[in-house]
Amino acid sequence: MLDTRNDVHTAEQANDTAPLVDPIASAARPQRRGLFDQVSGVDAVFLTLFWLLAPMLLMAIAPAPDPTATQPPLNVALNVTWNIGFIAALGGAVTRRRLSLFGTVVAGGAMALMATFCGLEGHTGLWIPAQFLMGAGIAAYGINRLRG
Repeated sequence: MLDTRNDVHTAEQANDTAPLVDPIASAARPQRRGLFDQVSGVDAVFLTLFWLLAPMLLMAIAPAPDPTATQPPLNVALNVTWNIGFIAALGGAVTRRRLSLFGTVVAGGAMALMATFCGLEGHTGLWIPAQFLMGAGIAAYGINRLRG
């Protein structure tokens, strides 16, 4: 008589010890990197120079603000967002951290939104498209470098 109990037992042991790893899923999933991992030296230098020079350039071409005008709450919120993003971007760039890319996306997006809302409030001038293009461009750069 043929005893199959032993065969079933060894087959169960073989299934228990074999790891169940999907090679396609594990190969397709890139390793997540944190905000405090390092960026390349080129990114760090570029972002440092951009965040030191771009605000000065925009202030040079923008007209002086009216000191008696009140700021709408949306402008105040966007300015606070820009300041936080700017500090994160410049601080992260100086220390070569990926935080600089995240701060760049936040500050660049805030720059583009501020330029949009300035145009809607009736402000005019060449500084509005310059600010929008700088903000949108550097935000796109930050998103591209965060993904890659």
